[in-house]
Amino acid sequence: MMNKIILATVASVVALTFADSKAQSQERGVKDDIVYTAPEGGNRGLIGEVRLYNRSHAVVIGIDEYPQMAEAEQLHGAVRDAEAIAELLITHGFHEDNIHLMLNEDATRADIVDKISNELSNTVGPDDRVIVYFAGHGTTWKDTLGYILPHDGEFARATSTGISMDELQKWLSRFKSKHVMFIADSCYSGLGLANADVRGPNDFDHIPDYLQRVLDKPARIALVAGSKDEQVLEWGEKGHGLFTWYLLEGLRGAADINNDGLITSLELRVYITPRVMETASARFNRPQQPHAAQYGEGEIMFLTPKQWLDNRCPEGLVWRLGGCLQPGQEVEASGQRGEGVAPTQVQDDGPSGLLWTGIGVGSVGLALVGTSLYGSAFVIGPDQDEYDTSPSDDLKEQIESNQRLYRGFLFAGLGLSTIGIALVVVDTLADDEPGESASSIDFWMGSDQDSAGVIWRGSW
Repeated sequence: MMNKIILATVASVVALTFADSKAQSQERGVKDDIVYTAPEGGNRGLIGEVRLYNRSHAVVIGIDEYPQMAEAEQLHGAVRDAEAIAELLITHGFHEDNIHLMLNEDATRADIVDKISNELSNTVGPDDRVIVYFAGHGTTWKDTLGYILPHDGEFARATSTGISMDELQKWLSRFKSKHVMFIADSCYSGLGLANADVRGPNDFDHIPDYLQRVLDKPARIALVAGSKDEQVLEWGEKGHGLFTWYLLEGLRGAADINNDGLITSLELRVYITPRVMETASARFNRPQQPHAAQYGEGEIMFLTPKQWLDNRCPEGLVWRLGGCLQPGQEVEASGQRGEGVAPTQVQDDGPSGLLWTGIGVGSVGLALVGTSLYGSAFVIGPDQDEYDTSPSDDLKEQIESNQRLYRGFLFAGLGLSTIGIALVVVDTLADDEPGESASSIDFWMGSDQDSAGVIWRGSW
């Protein structure tokens, strides 16, 4: 387990002022227009080609080596995590010149102060986005004020060698960029998040212009690896911190929950949190619960990487109209005619109610046929043998009564068996027919009400 600690009175980091800075700054850095192409008909307020950001900036800090600390206090995975994050950000349109990777001796207190407080604050513009990622030691003073520890930091002298959350807040408050996100894969990083705005995945998705609104609104967002009293886990098998592994997976495309080609910071949080909690419990028998804080109504956005889009569909299918389709197919979802979306992971929904009914009815029919055959062999047969030897009117009446009874069982059984077989056949043939219901989401393929189509069965 990586023994990196960051005390995060993180709410103070993200509680940044949205007022324009009085300091004069000049927008610099390589321009890397981030453009999203909305599907036909738009995507919750985004229509056609939409420029999400003018430039993207990142400060990525990873510190394993602390020369003022004992050998047991050195870290072993922070640098690796930071390098992976920096590399992945390039696939999200961050130009290499705008990614400031600060590792070990390049992340002294003076280096970090100069990079964030001076260089970056004088570079970012109002239509830019900023990511600050930290992996390294941290500590707390009197259980209230948190400090991140740079390469030359010391636990015993944190107030003079560390960087306080208050100080970091002042630096970031100078940024003119509308969207800033602070991320830390660190122990004890959940302090101060109790009053944060934490939203669920469907809280705002019903708003027709949701994406346009959160793109325009400012936001300061924090996403941290654990609660205030938790040590975060290192997933040695994956070569990363548990939290950073799912952060990487999410940014690679897995966090695009609704498969619209965009990953919002909300989707990222919703993807990461339950997976970290479940894996920590199942694999390590330890608790770890990431926390998020948000101030402002906006959401930082990432384009879903093209490689993820190209590889998300099973063989023979293509990604079209927000779903995995056969080439040339058109799709309608949620009972509304026209183009829509289809599931990205196709799977059989399993036996339907019609199939189970057919099996049940057929089973009863076979039981009745079996009862009829048994009665003929072991009830009527012996009576008939006795009648042939010693005929009597009573015995004859008994035989005729049993014959009527078991003959009725036979006909009823054959009839029910036929019905059962028919139901099974109908269910099998109806798997790809319009109108079939399923336990997950069904999709009608057809461009208008009268066109022929098929059901695309699968689950989100």
